[in-house]
Amino acid sequence: MRKKNNLKVIVTLLIVTVLCICGVIRFFSINSKYPQNEKVVYKMGDSFVCQNAKFTITDTYMLKRMDIMNDDDLSEYLEENSDYLKSEDLNLGLIKIIISNTTDDEITVDLTAFHIESGAFSLQFYYPLVMYYNDCGMYIKLSKGEQKTFIAPVPISSEQFLNYDSTDIRNRTYYLVSSLYPQKIMSEVKFN
Repeated sequence: MRKKNNLKVIVTLLIVTVLCICGVIRFFSINSKYPQNEKVVYKMGDSFVCQNAKFTITDTYMLKRMDIMNDDDLSEYLEENSDYLKSEDLNLGLIKIIISNTTDDEITVDLTAFHIESGAFSLQFYYPLVMYYNDCGMYIKLSKGEQKTFIAPVPISSEQFLNYDSTDIRNRTYYLVSSLYPQKIMSEVKFN
């Protein structure tokens, strides 16, 4: 009986050991095929290239809830197009981006991949407000040498952060992320 129990223990230990070794081999195999992405961070105002276009953040501004309510056109537009932005602690970050075609061909820049992040916070541009602030959608066509100004609206509320008040929200450092892999291209954004 004792031999039978010893045999069960040995077989169990062998199976667990084999499974652990297989797990370690698989871990290194996956990480060698798909290495961690490299973060490339640009300072605000520095240009970076993505999708064959040059991007430069030239200005930022943070509208407080009162600023939004005092702008009759914006308030009316939000009433008609969104119930998402009714938070009492709403801030609206506006990022002015100059987008230039650096190629000899016409290009289309896809802004759907872009987002703003700060720590665990991540949010794409809010499409109804993209349409309010710009004469284009999330796809911008640029001919050779053409340059366009794009206002990226980002609704930010302290409800999206843990233990932050609205002053902390405005003073945080955010990043405009334009690409995740193989390089994570990030441009620093600080709101005025």
